[in-house]
Amino acid sequence: MSVEQSGKIAAWNIMDGFDGPEALKIAEAIVAQGPDIVLLSEASKEVGGKSTEVLGLLQEAIGPVYEVAYDDKDSRSDIHSFMGIAREQYGTPETLRIGGRQGLHYQLGKLSIVGYHGIDRKYHGAREDHEVQRVIQAICVLRALPTTAAIVAGDLNVMHASDTSAQLLHKMGRLSDILPTGEPGEPQSKIARLGSLAQRLSAMASGESLQVYEDAGFVDADARHLGTKAIMGGFLGTQLDHILTRGVAMTDFAVIPARGLTDHDMVTARFAL
Repeated sequence: MSVEQSGKIAAWNIMDGFDGPEALKIAEAIVAQGPDIVLLSEASKEVGGKSTEVLGLLQEAIGPVYEVAYDDKDSRSDIHSFMGIAREQYGTPETLRIGGRQGLHYQLGKLSIVGYHGIDRKYHGAREDHEVQRVIQAICVLRALPTTAAIVAGDLNVMHASDTSAQLLHKMGRLSDILPTGEPGEPQSKIARLGSLAQRLSAMASGESLQVYEDAGFVDADARHLGTKAIMGGFLGTQLDHILTRGVAMTDFAVIPARGLTDHDMVTARFAL
C-alpha cells in the first residue's frame, strides 16, 4: 500500500515555550490548526522533561513526538531543542547535522520533509551555503534530479533580499561596524544589544540561503512574503519563518498570529504531490 503524500504542515518558533507557563496553550494552538506534521524551533532548553499533559495532548491529537538538541557547534551560549510531531505514517525522523546544529528529516513515501532552525551568526552567509547544501544532499539521497519532491520548513532566520524590510535591515548592519556586540544569553549593555541586533538582522536580510534554495528549484509557499516576526516595537514585520517547496503543490498558506504566546507567528500550509 502506498503512503498518501499529502497533508497539512505547520512550523513555529515557540521560544522555549514548552518550558514555561504557556506550554499547554501553545500545544492547544498547534492542535487547533489540525496539522499532520509540526516542526518546532526553540521547543525547549533541554530534551525531555516536558509536561505529560502537553505531550499527551500532542500525541493523541497528532502523533509521536521527537526532539533533538540543537547541539550548536559554535560559541553560542544559548541552548535549545528542535521538535517534530507527526502522524504515524511519517515514521521516525532522521537527525540531521545542518550547518552548526541539528534538525529533523522525515520521509513520507517519495516526499522528503526537513525542519531546522537556521544559523544567525556574524558570518551568516558563509554558514548558510553550508547548511543549505547539507539539506539538499539529505533530500537527494542518490544526488538525484532537481525535481526530487521536498519541503523545508522552520525558522530559517533569513529574509528574501528583495523585500523592502530586508533592504532596510541590511543597511542597519553598518551599525555593527561602530557599536559593540555580544553573545546571545550573555549580559550586554543597551548599546551592545543594539549592535548585536543590527549585526544579526543585517545577516538575515542578505537572503543568501534562500537564493541557494531557489537555485535548487525551491519556491516559497508564501508568495506574498508576509511577516512572521515583528521587530522595532512592531514597526517592521520580517519573514523569518518559511515553508519552502520543490515538486509539491501547496495551498492554503497562512500566518497564524502568536497572540503573545511567543515572539514568532506560526506558518501553515496544505501540500500534495
